Amino acid sequence: MQRPKIKRKEPLELTHEQVIKLLKYLRENHPIMFYHVALSVHSCARAGEVRALTWADVDLENDRISIAKTLDPKVGLKFYVKNGEPRKVPVNSELKSILLALREQTYTSPTDPVLPHWREFADGEQGKPLKIICRGLGIPPIRYHDLRATGITLMLLNNVPLAKVMLVAGHKRITSTQIYLRLSGVEAIDATECLRFLG
Repeated sequence: MQRPKIKRKEPLELTHEQVIKLLKYLRENHPIMFYHVALSVHSCARAGEVRALTWADVDLENDRISIAKTLDPKVGLKFYVKNGEPRKVPVNSELKSILLALREQTYTSPTDPVLPHWREFADGEQGKPLKIICRGLGIPPIRYHDLRATGITLMLLNNVPLAKVMLVAGHKRITSTQIYLRLSGVEAIDATECLRFLG
């Protein structure tokens, strides 16, 4: 007997300008939520991966974050990620300044969570307030997972090589990344430039 195919919702993504607008609003009005959203969009990590991060996973000397575990509100901590392979995500200068500010707030030992406690995030309900805020700002009401889609799509739009995008996203197969290629339209950019006939 064949298993029924589950139709997944296409990811949404924000533009660079919309991310700026969202982060600016959150930093001024909801600082705890700001840290969660900023870390998620910068690292392209899944919510459970971000939830599981401790300071032992953050290497600020070499500017990278190790993603090797997932914290699910329903089943707890799992010492593996979705595709089964841990990965290292580079930390850019903007994320580094955010992590340094966070370190002052949440670090007492390497086993401490990187992010401050946010009740909705701890309960897996982070998408609800995010959608409300996005609607209020006049930007697409994204799901929390769409922050990951946004980061991946923006890397592709900025011509980051596909192999690097796959490493950051933790994609084993190109078919996973192709969803984001389709969203960004990168595959088709300049494809029709040769179709000029009326010169």
